[in-house]
Amino acid sequence: MPHPQINHSESPCVAEGNERTAHPESLGPLNSAREPDSVENSEGQPKAERCLSSAQLADRLVRDSQWDYMFARLEAYRREHGHLEVPRLFEGVPGLGRWVRAQREFASRGELRADRRARLDAIGFVWHATRVTETQRWEERFAEMRAFRERFGHCSVPKKWPENPRLANWLQQVRFGKVKGRLSAERIRRLEAIGFAWHRKSVRCHSRNAHWDVMFALLKTYQQPCDTLKGPFLKDGDGPRLTNWMTTQRALHAHGKLRADRHALLETIGFPWKRSPIWLSLQWDTRFGELRAYASRFGHCRVPLEWEENKSLGQWVRRQHVEKNLGRLSHEQIERLESIGFEWQPLWTRFPDDENWEMAFAQVAEFREKNGHLRIPERYPGCLNLNAWIRRQRNAWERGKLSAERWQRLESLGIPRDPHAYWRAQLWEKRFQELLDFRERFGHCRVPSKWKEGRALGIWVDTQRRSHEKGTMSPERSERLTAIGFQWLDKTRHPRVRAENWEAMFAHLLEYQREHGHTNVPRNFPGVEGLARWVRRQRKDGASGKLSAGRRERLEAVDFQWRVRTPSLGEPDSESPRID
Repeated sequence: MPHPQINHSESPCVAEGNERTAHPESLGPLNSAREPDSVENSEGQPKAERCLSSAQLADRLVRDSQWDYMFARLEAYRREHGHLEVPRLFEGVPGLGRWVRAQREFASRGELRADRRARLDAIGFVWHATRVTETQRWEERFAEMRAFRERFGHCSVPKKWPENPRLANWLQQVRFGKVKGRLSAERIRRLEAIGFAWHRKSVRCHSRNAHWDVMFALLKTYQQPCDTLKGPFLKDGDGPRLTNWMTTQRALHAHGKLRADRHALLETIGFPWKRSPIWLSLQWDTRFGELRAYASRFGHCRVPLEWEENKSLGQWVRRQHVEKNLGRLSHEQIERLESIGFEWQPLWTRFPDDENWEMAFAQVAEFREKNGHLRIPERYPGCLNLNAWIRRQRNAWERGKLSAERWQRLESLGIPRDPHAYWRAQLWEKRFQELLDFRERFGHCRVPSKWKEGRALGIWVDTQRRSHEKGTMSPERSERLTAIGFQWLDKTRHPRVRAENWEAMFAHLLEYQREHGHTNVPRNFPGVEGLARWVRRQRKDGASGKLSAGRRERLEAVDFQWRVRTPSLGEPDSESPRID
């Protein structure tokens, strides 16, 4: 709706404040639901009858256009749905549900303009929203359940059924309600009448049947013939899930484990028990295109087994070696692979033994120089599996088939003769790195023994303390842990440390009493970190009987108040760590 041009010089009134004006679609419905113009001012005179400034008049026109915009959207909703009960979170028109509720609220307070009310009445506006009762919602879900039963022959709805995900959630609520005794006998009888299963074994059995039926129905809805499933279908939507399901049916059929009734159903739609040459050719061409792109990018076809950008490509490359050895690759496919530099010989047979060993050793040395350790990931990208190569060298040394000169070179890189010591060293470095991450995140190294996010790290920290206490830890590891602020005595367990902390906090409390004349430390007292928390802890331990008699006497001697509410300094409660 175009805005009229307003001559600000013609208005004799003084502007009372400029408000935001914009197109109704950019402002949303709540601006049009502000206080109506018919509300009287403090002097009893309606605003519409007052002399309006040009800015107020422009704002009023904008609000009218906003209201007209939402009214038009409401009429469109009525034409599409046949009613005016707009859901609160209706996504078709953002804000339409809130606008409808605002009109009801203004009408109930008598603040809705008469002309607007008349326009709403003319289209059959419902002034009192009808609420869906729990009984109506239950009957609606029960009808959906009965329709599912008639369609598939059972009541086990898959957990993530794409056609109606909320139905499976409703079934879980029904079972929970029966266990808690909240489901009426009449509803239980109606559910059992349609074959609803209450027990988990029956549910699992029916759930497997339901999954098969759903996947079979999904396969039937696919418009292409089953033997030409290809292209985007394999990657988009339900394609990957359905493709895996079809592979499972083929495997069950090959092993004679597919039920006869299911076999008959699959036969009725022409299910291909063997992948057709057309499908295999299309799949091979797709992989070959990916390998050609890899070769043009990196200059070779030695794709790592689990390349992060395309994890299945490395497995396909390895499969081509097997297929060629079995004689399953056509002459044309072999020529196409060789045209992009595909190498059929294994890496270890393409070079003399000495050159082969030196190449692998150089890669290991390069990894150590770059990373400072030999914790090589199993899927480290490259043409060699360096971990496997190191294991082969160690085995060759133990069997006396590796020269002393080569083993000395390996030891110079930090490879120990004892494989168990080697892996223990790698595990220690891994846990140390996790401790560094913990310290960076929380600011300390006090990992709880049963930390939910990393229980192994808490156990490792306790092991380091015991090893240091027994004197079995190497000086190098002890220095590294000390350098990052590792606490060798656990404050939460060691009695001596807990006693020292208590005495230190008691001394701070005495200083606070001498300075302020009482022991009621505010929650966020800035003087000593943790003092207020310690005071609250003493009150809690004294009330529960966990405080020793000696400590209780010492606190009472300084006029410690056990039931006094801690005053506040007007700031949020501090989250300082607990100090006993």
